[in-house]
Amino acid sequence: TPESKVRTPGDGSDSDSDIAAHRKYNDISADHGKMHDVDVAVESTNRNTTFDSGIGVDWSKMNNVVSSHDSFTNFLDKDGPISPGEPKSLKDLAKVFGMFVKDIIQKWSATQSFTPRQQLEAGIRYFDIRISTKPGHDDLYIVHGLYGLTVSSVLAEIKEFLDEHPKEVIMIDFNHFYDMTPEMHLSCMELIESTFAEKLCPFLDTESLCLETFWESNLQVIAFYQNPLAEENMVFWPASSITSPWPNVTEVDEMLSRLEIDYEQGRPRDKFYVTQGILTPDVSFILSHIGGSIEKTLAEKVAKSVAFWLEKKHCGLKKGINICIIDFVQCAEFIPIVVNLNLKSTDVMYQ
Repeated sequence: TPESKVRTPGDGSDSDSDIAAHRKYNDISADHGKMHDVDVAVESTNRNTTFDSGIGVDWSKMNNVVSSHDSFTNFLDKDGPISPGEPKSLKDLAKVFGMFVKDIIQKWSATQSFTPRQQLEAGIRYFDIRISTKPGHDDLYIVHGLYGLTVSSVLAEIKEFLDEHPKEVIMIDFNHFYDMTPEMHLSCMELIESTFAEKLCPFLDTESLCLETFWESNLQVIAFYQNPLAEENMVFWPASSITSPWPNVTEVDEMLSRLEIDYEQGRPRDKFYVTQGILTPDVSFILSHIGGSIEKTLAEKVAKSVAFWLEKKHCGLKKGINICIIDFVQCAEFIPIVVNLNLKSTDVMYQ
């Protein structure tokens, strides 16, 4: 039941945002308790599959989301320092060889070339984010090997798009944090709340949600915040509400084998599930492909293989694709293939 899975306010110690979220939860649960599954769909504004226009699809049964890995690494600053989380040996090399090493890091850390706005317009609706503080700066930054865009600028760009498209629903997964104190986490959560305000969907029992829930309540954002400090704030969805198995391999065949095993085992009914169609190069792999990059050496061939694999799959509650991420989302017609999973027969969706 929703009561057994949803954080509820305590006895008078809750913040204003928690109280507001609890009221919103009560309203949604009362109206939509009978609704089933997390039916967050996809718009591809350049392929005529938008919420606003509709194409005769039963939106209430759509639960497959086009997504990007390390979503906002289209800009990584080679003139700045190496970001936290990278090996000390790499930082030592950068001190000696300077821009040469940072150029290699940039090529093997950038996993997207589309800007936040371009990704939204292409149909991406789940975003995977790593954030960190930066020495000498008050802002929080997107990081992956190097420092990138400020978190505030990315969130503002997303909000602008959502304001223009009030029926769009997105998910933002804050899942890696570096050099952040509890106070900095609270500041980050305040930034998210102040940016999206009433657009934020509070943490609910997943089986009580569908698109009508979002539309009727003017909700547009599910914000996962994978840090224990967020568990006391009902506006954020905790780490326990999403599963994202990491293949952690460098070969396509091995990755596909792991994806197939996970697919056949089925996904949990009570949480979101991420299929990671990515390869992860280790240091030895990078050194043996020193002139390459994630895009040219890995992403292009991976996208073709993942797209071919996805074409044979379905989306569904028990066994199906829910959220699928890749690097460089524009490759191999990945986006329309994932969108089309929603248009397949739904006969297997409720098995």
